[in-house]
Amino acid sequence: MMKKILIVEDDRLQVFVQEKYLQKYGHEVVSVSNSRDAIETMKRLNFDVIVMDVRILGELDGIDRSE
Repeated sequence: MMKKILIVEDDRLQVFVQEKYLQKYGHEVVSVSNSRDAIETMKRLNFDVIVMDVRILGELDGIDRSE
């Protein structure tokens, strides 16, 4: 079953590897590089799974609960 997956990762090599792997199995993948973009993207689109780096660039890290 195809899933819509959001990857939140600031390391472009990690994003590339994860996207290729997930797309190989038929999943739809969207990627962003920071928490703020992740929040905005989640407001616009519905995801089945979110894969998020804990240590990420920007104001919010991958586990911040301020939003």
